[in-house]
Amino acid sequence: MKKRRLLSIVLSLCMVLALMPQMVFAADPATNVPYLDASGVQQICGSAAVVNGDDTIWGTDGQTTWYVVQGDVTIGTSDVPQRVTVKGDVHLTLADGCVLTVNGGIKVIGSNSLTIYAQSIDEATMGKLIVQNVSKYDAGIGGGYEENGGNITINGGTVKAEGGNTGYHSGGAGIGGGYYGSGGNITINGGVVNATGHGAGIGGGYRGSGGNITISGGTIEAFGNGENAGIGGGYYGNGGSITITGGKVTATSEKWGAGIGGGSAGYNGTFQTNNNGNAVIFAKSISDRSGKEENAANPWHGVIFEGNSGLIYGNTVTPSENFTIPNDKTLIIDKGHTLVNNNTIVIEDGGTLTNNGTLTNNGKIYVDGTFTGTANNLYYPLSLVNATASGDTSEYNSKNYGRAESDITLTPDTPPTGYRFDSWEVSDTAVTIGENNKFTMPSAALTVTAQWKEVIPPEIIEGTGQTITAGEKKALSFTSNADFKEFCEVQLDGETLDDKNYTVEEGSTVVTLNADYVATLPAGEHTIGIVSESGTAETTFTVAKKAAPGATDDSGNDSKADAEDSAKTGDNTNLALWLALMLLSGAGITGTAVYTRRKRTNE
Repeated sequence: MKKRRLLSIVLSLCMVLALMPQMVFAADPATNVPYLDASGVQQICGSAAVVNGDDTIWGTDGQTTWYVVQGDVTIGTSDVPQRVTVKGDVHLTLADGCVLTVNGGIKVIGSNSLTIYAQSIDEATMGKLIVQNVSKYDAGIGGGYEENGGNITINGGTVKAEGGNTGYHSGGAGIGGGYYGSGGNITINGGVVNATGHGAGIGGGYRGSGGNITISGGTIEAFGNGENAGIGGGYYGNGGSITITGGKVTATSEKWGAGIGGGSAGYNGTFQTNNNGNAVIFAKSISDRSGKEENAANPWHGVIFEGNSGLIYGNTVTPSENFTIPNDKTLIIDKGHTLVNNNTIVIEDGGTLTNNGTLTNNGKIYVDGTFTGTANNLYYPLSLVNATASGDTSEYNSKNYGRAESDITLTPDTPPTGYRFDSWEVSDTAVTIGENNKFTMPSAALTVTAQWKEVIPPEIIEGTGQTITAGEKKALSFTSNADFKEFCEVQLDGETLDDKNYTVEEGSTVVTLNADYVATLPAGEHTIGIVSESGTAETTFTVAKKAAPGATDDSGNDSKADAEDSAKTGDNTNLALWLALMLLSGAGITGTAVYTRRKRTNE
């Protein structure tokens, strides 16, 4: 009995050991996983299951489940594909640098949903999802045979998906419906998406309609084999409802399907960009052309190429993604086009427009980012500090621009009290501001600043307090300590003096009133001002009245009588005084003679 029990235990242990290689132990969940939401804003997932190669069921019906892919993970093989099934509301984060390869595709149907996130926007580092080796009736991501796609949202990451191929260019969509299935609800907000279908690239499977497709960002390439649309319906399928408001979208059909819209034998569906669309769209063709009609209820808005010809639609377009005009395509910016109102395209800071083809610009291109290639009417930011500008300038969104290679004239603002304009400072040292404050706008952003200099009021340092007689021809010189190069004009008694009446020379600033002019000045006190950029230096000088004949001088004597007496004697001395002295001398001599005579007689 004991031997039998021991044998049973040994056999049980052997069975357990034999089964151990097939047992899968769940990895510990990752915590605090960062991801970028639909708007590109970083969020944190508190806990997410780590995807491994044996995970073929993602999520639980009726529940929300978070997953994260770390490193390189492969599900299924090319020989033995394994199709992943999404249940409930599944959120999948592709960690930077990871590569998840799913051989067999990802099934998302009905009310189930799959949302894909990245951790960065850099294509070189963000995670990748590759869906391949899909069964002939299945979509790469979406429905299977006669199954509509579910709810598929891509917010980021590099996603490459190819639908199954039944032969003769029929099968499932790259992303969307399976064979005979519609696209379901497909939303792309960002990332790099490459979808190839044997139905539509994005949308319905073979004979399936496009469903509801919304694209607002990212770089998307969608290709429909055979007669299936690039984005929209499969062969015999209508385009569904397609809205593209942003991103760079390339949509192509191999044969007769639309680039955007219905399959070759399907109805057009609806295509719209909304009134503020800024997508760049390269489409082989667009089935629904109602947005191009004059007075359309929902007109196109964005950069839209149909075949090799592109136009700017709408008022002002700011492409949401960098793009290149290929060498076989032509973009026309034409404000006079009958189907558009536009004359402006804006390249945002950090954005790039590269012209390798033909760019006909009859409007304006505002370049806050980078433009590469050749074009006319390029306007670059012209930031002005303490100044205004005239010439070929333009204002957009409260920002000033100057046309490249055009002449711009600057005017400094009025300086604050106590300061004056001194010089120009430019952010690009290769730009020279020449005479009359003119310069040539470069093909780059430029900042120009008017520099102020503190004003030290000038003074008259020589020539103060001068006095001359009215009518006297005498040159008068006055020296201001202001720099000679700042000289503006001369003022006399508050009025600008004609420059023929004076000379001016350096050292510091020496002004000399001409003698002939001085002789014309009326008697009285006069104020002379030497005006310089730094201010006006002033002083006064006096023109004395010329004494008139018969006028009473300050002593009260009659200047006329004095003049006549002086004329008679030829001398200006007092004659009465001399006569008195002569009489006194005579009397003295007479008295002396009489006295001497009497004395002799008495003796």
